This record gives sequence, structure tokens and C-alpha cells, in this order.
Amino acid sequence: MNKIIFKNQIQRGDNIIYLEKKEFDIYYSCKNKYPLMVIQNVNKPLGSSKVEIKRQDQEDPFGPDPNIPKKCSMTTKDYDNYMMYGGSPGHNAPAGQHKTNMSIWSETFLYSNMCPQEIVFNSGVWVVLETWVKRLSGHPKLEKMKVITGSIPSKTKTKFNGSFINVPSHMFKIILCQMKPEFIKKPEYKNQIYSACFLYPNQPIEPTEENCNITKYLTSMKILGGMGRFNIFPYLEEVYQFRSKNKKLSHLGKIMKLEFTLSKGLQDQMTRAKLYGLLIYSKTMKELEKNWKECLKYGDIISDFQYHREYYDLAKDRISKGKKVEGLGNSGDDGRGNSGGNSLVNSLVKTNKTTKRVKNLNKGKQTKKIKRLK
Repeated sequence: MNKIIFKNQIQRGDNIIYLEKKEFDIYYSCKNKYPLMVIQNVNKPLGSSKVEIKRQDQEDPFGPDPNIPKKCSMTTKDYDNYMMYGGSPGHNAPAGQHKTNMSIWSETFLYSNMCPQEIVFNSGVWVVLETWVKRLSGHPKLEKMKVITGSIPSKTKTKFNGSFINVPSHMFKIILCQMKPEFIKKPEYKNQIYSACFLYPNQPIEPTEENCNITKYLTSMKILGGMGRFNIFPYLEEVYQFRSKNKKLSHLGKIMKLEFTLSKGLQDQMTRAKLYGLLIYSKTMKELEKNWKECLKYGDIISDFQYHREYYDLAKDRISKGKKVEGLGNSGDDGRGNSGGNSLVNSLVKTNKTTKRVKNLNKGKQTKKIKRLK
């Protein structure tokens, strides 16, 4: 464990608990009751397994981690209350990427690997990024890959029924890797550590084609470190023996394309994500029943309506009690020039603005005359 990573958080009084699981490591915030960072150690393509585990055939083993003190952990009731207003317990290390055996798969469902995530975001554009990472993990020319997933805590807590929860304002991923020595044929590839950093607002982003483009959410290590109050460089020194004199940190986009085309399966998943929002953000019983009928039309891509029915029931319960979704959720800027906040609960967010910083990153990738990995 390298506590220097979260030195600022510790100095501010947060108790950071380090947990070493079988396939990922956790830096857990006792103050916020969720992980600030989960690091996946990629030694093989993510999700590869000889054991067939189908989530629809299993009862999700969500629950507290016995290694986390009760006072530092979210409870099932907390997440139930949060879900009634459009939330979900979101994996940091995705269950689908850790199917080595049932024990490891079950570890991903512990609350030590969960954080509060908005459901449309969690099941939509965030899945696109997770899928890209999963595909990248099997790239034949890359090695020593680390996938870091983390949360940026909000400044305040929000009350969801009887639960006071700090909902992360943003989620991020950092991809770190190196090129295998046998594929290094140019001097500029030597002693390089490649990285790609992504920052997403934890809000109901509409999963349009534009919003599913992962390059839209590219950011820098410096920005992530500033927002999350962490210093990743001690970790780079520990894992990659990184020193500015002998190794260089370069953008992954210099050697490969970061975009990819959504498969039919992913496109269907984006529709399912949108339907979650349609149900949970209904304001009246009449609107909810209309949206539920609309949802049932998608039986061709939803084999089991179990999870959508759960959000239908939650919305029904909330509306019957006269509770509203307005005024709940995250507020402020999404990190790329888009305002968030209370207006988002009335309609799904269309993040159509792109900052100059992201545009320049993409432009740089296209103009660099370095042969990309195939």
C-alpha cells in the first residue's frame, strides 16, 4: 500500500482503508463510505475465464465487506433509499471482468467495491468505457496494464429518505500500460509508460452516439489529481519504477486509436439504460404507467424485466408517498464546461459541449506521426 497517494485526504482527517482483494486493490474512504480508488491488476484479458458465470442465473451477492467497520460502510437500506431517486450501487471493478471463479466474482459485489452512481450513467455511457477497457486488456502488444477506477466526492451529503449520502460528483478511469519489448522497434517507444485518463460526471447522461464517444471525456492526470486530491506518481514509481529522468509518461492515443464502434449489443444496452431513466424519473402515476408500457415494448432486447421492474416499483413507491426527484443529485460543473444539478432530474443530460482541452488532445492524436498499434 502506498498511502502517499492520498496524503491530502489523510491530512484532512479521512481514514483510508487499504484492502487487497484477489484481483484488485481498494483505497477505501471511511469518511465517504465508498472507495476513492480501485486498482485492477490486469495479468490476462479481463473477463476471460473457464468458469461460466451468468449474472441473470445468480442472486446478486450485494452486501457489506466484513473488513470494513460498520460505521464506515453504506448499508443495503442506504442504497435502497438512493435507488428510489435514480441511484444505483455501482461497481468500480466490474463483475463481468472478474469471472475467474465464483469467489472472485462475488468479491466485486461487496460494498467496498461499490459507490453511489446514477442509474442511467452507470448502465449507459459508463458501460461503453468499461467495454473498451475490457477489449483493450486483451491487446497482444501491451503489458503491465493497470486499470484505476475512482470517485470524486461531492462537497456535501444529500438526504435520500432517511439516508444521508455523499454521492460522487464524478467518476474517473486511468489506464496505465507499457508496450511489450518484442514490439518496440522505434527509439521513441522505449522507456514509455502509456496512459489514458477519463472523467465522467455522475449524472443521467443521455446515451446518444455522441455521448458514447469515450474520447469526449479525456482529461489529464493533473486535473484528476487536483479534483480527487491524490498523487498518482508514488504509485507509478512503485509499479513501473517511474522516474522522469529514465521513463516518460505518454498519452496512449499516440500509439493507438481510442475510439471504437458500438456493437449491436452495446446499442441495445444504451436503450435499456435510457428506459431506466424513463421509469425512475416519472413524476406522476399516469406518466409512470405510460412509461412502463413503453418499456414493455422492448421485449426483443430485454429478456428479463427484473431490473426495470425494480425501478418501476421504486418510482411507484416514491410517487405514492408524494416524494419528488427535483432538488436531489449532484450540482455544479461536470468538469468539461457543462452545468449539472437540479435541472438534470427533469430530462436526461445531453453533454454536447467539448472543451478546448479535449479538442486539443484529440487533435494531437491525429497529427502525431507515430505508427499506431494495429
